[in-house]
Formats: sequence, C-alpha cells, structure tokens
Amino acid sequence: MKRIAVVLSLFLVASVYGDIVGSDSFDYPDGALAGRTGGYGWDWKGVGNPQGTSPTPWINMASGTNVTGGKLILTETGSGWIAARREFGSDTWGTGAFQNTGIVYFAATLTIGEAQGWLGISAQDGGSERIKFGMPWQSGGLGFLGINNENNGVYVVSNVSAEINRPYRIVGVLDYNHNAARMWIDPDSGDYETAWNHTSADVVFNNLGMWNWVNGVRIGSGGKTTWDDVIIATTFAETFIPGSLNHRPQAPSPAAGAVDVSINTTLSWKVMLDPNSMADPNLVSMKLYMATDQDPNFVFKGDIAGWDSGTLRAAYTPSAPLVRDTRYLWRVDSIQNNAAVVTGDVWTFETEKSVPKITADPTYQVVPAGNSAQFTVVVSSISTPTYRWYRYVDGTNDTALSDAGDISGAQTEALTIANVELADEGAYYCVVNNDSGVPVTSKRALLGVERVIAYWTFENNNLNSIIPGSPASVVYGDPAFVTEGIAGDALAFDADSNAQDLIYTEPDKSAYFDICNYTMTVACWVKASSAGSWNPLVARNGESGEGWQLRQREDTRRACFTTRGTGNEDGTASNRTIFDGKWHYVVGTYDGAAKKVYIDGILSRVYNADNGSVQQEYDAVNGLIGTTASPVALAGRVQGGPGNLNIQNTSVIPCTLDEVAIYNYALDAVTIAQNYASATGTAVCPDPSTPGNDLTGDCVVDMKDLAELAAEWLMDTSVKPVM
Repeated sequence: MKRIAVVLSLFLVASVYGDIVGSDSFDYPDGALAGRTGGYGWDWKGVGNPQGTSPTPWINMASGTNVTGGKLILTETGSGWIAARREFGSDTWGTGAFQNTGIVYFAATLTIGEAQGWLGISAQDGGSERIKFGMPWQSGGLGFLGINNENNGVYVVSNVSAEINRPYRIVGVLDYNHNAARMWIDPDSGDYETAWNHTSADVVFNNLGMWNWVNGVRIGSGGKTTWDDVIIATTFAETFIPGSLNHRPQAPSPAAGAVDVSINTTLSWKVMLDPNSMADPNLVSMKLYMATDQDPNFVFKGDIAGWDSGTLRAAYTPSAPLVRDTRYLWRVDSIQNNAAVVTGDVWTFETEKSVPKITADPTYQVVPAGNSAQFTVVVSSISTPTYRWYRYVDGTNDTALSDAGDISGAQTEALTIANVELADEGAYYCVVNNDSGVPVTSKRALLGVERVIAYWTFENNNLNSIIPGSPASVVYGDPAFVTEGIAGDALAFDADSNAQDLIYTEPDKSAYFDICNYTMTVACWVKASSAGSWNPLVARNGESGEGWQLRQREDTRRACFTTRGTGNEDGTASNRTIFDGKWHYVVGTYDGAAKKVYIDGILSRVYNADNGSVQQEYDAVNGLIGTTASPVALAGRVQGGPGNLNIQNTSVIPCTLDEVAIYNYALDAVTIAQNYASATGTAVCPDPSTPGNDLTGDCVVDMKDLAELAAEWLMDTSVKPVM
C-alpha cells in the first residue's frame, strides 16, 4: 500500500508525469469542444520519446459535444448518437505506437443523464472504433457496464448495472501482450495493488483477437452523458488524478435514482477519499445543497464538519420533513484546507407517493362452473383507499361492476363472483384511489371456467375439434383416417419422403388458446413403433421462449411436457416408454406451480434406484407459459404467426393420434385415471398410497392387506432396558 501511495504522490508533480499519452479535465470556458487543445500530452510518439509541443485538437464526430462548468456534456441532437475523438499525436490516422504489442489504458469519469442504448470511451483507429469500455448495446435500454469489441460486435459485461445520475470511474486497458481487454469500475486501492495481474479486473475479455492500430480515443453515447478526467496512459497508476471519482463524495443514501423514499429520511454519503481509500487529509468540511424539479435552483442547507471515522460516512438530517410526490436533487461540495471547493456530483431521489400503491395485484383463477371466484388487491395508502372493480372490454368501454346478483365486494379490496358461468369469463381489474385524488389501476386478472377447450375425436373423418367455437384445422401433408383408434376412428401421420404430416389450427384464431398460458392440460392417445428425437405429439410452438409441447424427449422413447418460460422448461422424461407399437394415454398438466406427466393413467414418478422410494413426482415451475402467436399443431410444430408461419413437422416417425384434448386447467390424477379406465375397460391404480389401509399397493383393501397386518399384529416393538 505504501508503494502505491508513493507512486501516486510522485504523479502529482507535473515534471514526473511519465508516459501519459494524454489527459484532459475539460477546464475550458463553456462552449463547443471541437478545436480545444488543452490538457496534457496529446502528442505522444511512444514509450521513452519526449512529449511534443503541438497537441492535437478534439474533433466532433456528431454534434452535441459541449463543455459546461468544466465538464464535457454530450447531448444527442437528432443523429441518434454523439461523439468526439482526439488523436494521440501520431503522424497520421491509421498508424501509431500501439499495434500487436504494448498496453494502453483508457480512463474517464462519466455520469449517465438519461436512458440510452450504449456509451463508452473507446480505442480509436482513425475513423474506426475498435474497443469500447462502458456500456455495450444491450436490448431493453440501460444494461450492464462492460467491454465491446467493435470489430465483431462481441461483448462481455460485468454485474454492475448502468444507472442514471450515478457517477462511475471507468479504467479500461487494451492489452496486446495478453490478447485481452479488461475494465475496472470505480477502482480502489486494492485494484491498484493487483492491476499488474492480467486476470484482475471487474470485466475480463480474453482472446480478444484485435490487432488494429490504435492511435486515438473516442468518447460517445446514445444520449445525454457527462464526462470528466479523461486519461490515456501506459500504466494503471497514471489513470488516477485529483478530482476523479474518489475525490468527490460518493455512495449516497438514498441511492442515486431511489424512489419511494421516506419524507423523514436522513441523507448520508461517503466523504472524498485519498488514493488509499482513506478520508482525504485535505478535507475540512462539506456543504449540502438541495433542489427539486419544481424549483431547480440549488439552495444551501447546511455545513457538515464531521464524519464517522470507521465508515467514512457523513450525514445530514433535514430540519423539516420532505415533501411527498417530489423528485429531489442534492449534492455535497467538499471544502479543502486551502479553501478550494470541490463541487460534488448531483444525485436524485423521489419521495414516497401520497397516491395509493398497489403491493399485490389480483391473480388468475380457473374454477369449475357454478363455483365462486374471488379477486383481491392489496394496497398501501397514506389515507383511506377506495376501490372500484371493472371487467375489461377494450380499455375504453370497460364495465364498472356493482354489487348485484352474483357479484359482491365491487367497491372493496376483494371482488367475489358467485355461481361462475362461461359468460363471466374474462379479465378483471381494480381502480384504487385515496385523498390524493390520483387513481392507480391494478393489473388485469383473467377468470377462467374449467372446461375442455379443444377436442379432436377424428370420428366420421372430421379433422376439426368438436368443441363449439374452437378453431378449425388446417392440413399439411397427407394424414389418413384409420378405423383402429382407441375409440373408433383415429388419424395416422406418416413420415414418407413426399410429406411429413401434421395438422394445425387456424393461425388467425391462435389467441383462443392463450388462456392455457396460466393453467392447462394436454392429453392424447398415441401409437408409434419407432422413436426419433424431440418429436412433438401436440404442440403450440414450444421453442424460443414461446408456448408448450407434449413430445418425446431426445431419443429416450419417453414423453415429456415442455413449457417455455416457466423453469424446468423441457420437462423430465416419463418413466415408461410410449414407442412400442401399443396405444398409450399421454397427459401433461400445468397448474402454475407444478408440471406433471401421466402415462396410461398413472403419474410418472422418478424412483430412487437404490431403495425404490419416490424421488420426484413433478417438475417445479413458476409463472406463465411464454406467449406466442403460433397455432396448435398435432404430430408436429408450427412457429410464427399469421402470414409468417414456419412449419416444422419434426415428427419424422409414423404415429397415430386419437382423442386429443386440451383443457384450460390441470386435471387431477383421479380424472386422468378414469379417462384411461373408461377408454380401455381396465382398472388403474393412480396412486398406490391411497386408500390409507392399502398395504399392498393395488388400490384395493382386501384379505391380502389383512394378511400383511396380521403378520405383525403381535410384534413387540417396545424398547427394553439393558441390564
């Protein structure tokens, strides 16, 4: 630690700057950056060569680069991005001291001013960006800080998320010697100690494969950002300068961008630090200023002369409670022993809302016809809340509910619908208000009535589901009706070279099956002699995060139930084969928390190979099945939506399907066993553990069970004393 302190103290003396390529703290009069030539260096010819006397200027690459208050402000002005570059000082762009060998560091302090897709400080080769240290482009707006190889678009990110109004000190290194790039985020003294180790950093990009010339730096972003203390250097230690991140107060509480902050909060922060992460010995006091969106002029609030010597944190408690529903801006300026003032970064937070806050939304329910359903909303409110429930129609003409008939609690936190029937099916939500007069709306929750929503019997050469209102079927290939179904006619799908068969539902009516994203059952009878790999029996897409599939798992000759977006997505393989030339009843159920597979009326359990005990009865899952615009397909899979279908009839094995059914709820084990027994005329024991007196596991309590009991009737199991 002492060695580092010595290096840094020497660095403060201009005559021993060493081989700094260039540095700029943007201490210019306010105005455009282009053409400015300040800072140190920027005429660098390589290690051991003297600094030049004709520094290069900053060059605009897109408008919106201006200096304000001693900082560089990048503000997007219509081009979709802003950037400025500066040459190190080589004779021409496209040549320079760094190619294939050497190490060069890129450092800057930045603060993100608004949501945007990317930002960073980059190694520049003439007009080409090579390596960017900052935030690579990631879908969804602000992502994680990391390194992007601009030559091929490959990036590596840290676990540090990009946040608005939080300052970051970024130090990146392009290390030709190890074919790598690395980046430190808010480096501390520990990083200084280990920076020599080429595996040390918050982000490590190995096997970089970047051998271009690097002879300049680019600073850019896709939206408003503030930049300061840019340094290009050949050693890690030289990237530290007074006025960088550690030399301003940091780690604010409330955190930058925090919301729902108590109006009685105490503000605290870590004081400005020296290079060894100790309180700066030149610090004597601090001044705190606050503003709001309504009054953006900063107002002095108080002097703070002390801090906790252990945590190095200082604090300030406002003299009066803050105002609810307000966005506050605050900063802490540091006063040094020479009376110099180091202006702090601006942090923001939002106080708690006086409007009601919904802490738990109503959830989906599927109930048998004639039963009751109840939707509940949980609210946090400073004043007494009011409630009003609605049935969703189109977002504009929604129906406000009132207590009448089967509806009760329409103006309370719990809505009850008694004697549910199909006409009640739909989406329900609650609008909550309080003394603030600002209403908030819950999420919509669907009400479903338990029923089979599609059923293909294939009787009388009918390809369509027989459930009224369910979508019609579209034929692909040449499936053929056969009379040897499990119950009358069935549909045979071949896999000849001319057509690999399937049928699928009308694409423009696919939303009919959306209710199954919450809970569902898919069931079919199947007969097949040979197995393939991942062959769908009944599917609604079921790939790329969308939909579900009842299908064969890999080449195991066994079934699984695939549900995308729920965890345990592919599903555990059944414990019995279904590809043996015999009819099998295959069922997959999903209730939002458990996913089960049944073969021939019996739950497919995973047994312990050592002792035969039950090891697993279901796959634990969570949430909704991934939404999709794709139709339901039999004996194959269809991806895409109306007008953009991708038919993937991956059933490259012949199979015959019969009695295919889809339900909007999870069937229970007894119902599934009854379906099997009714179709085959064979009794089935769905759960050998019931009834409780069945000691032989055959679902019958008879003399065999009595014999098992009698065998141990008079067995003495008491514990005897030992003499």
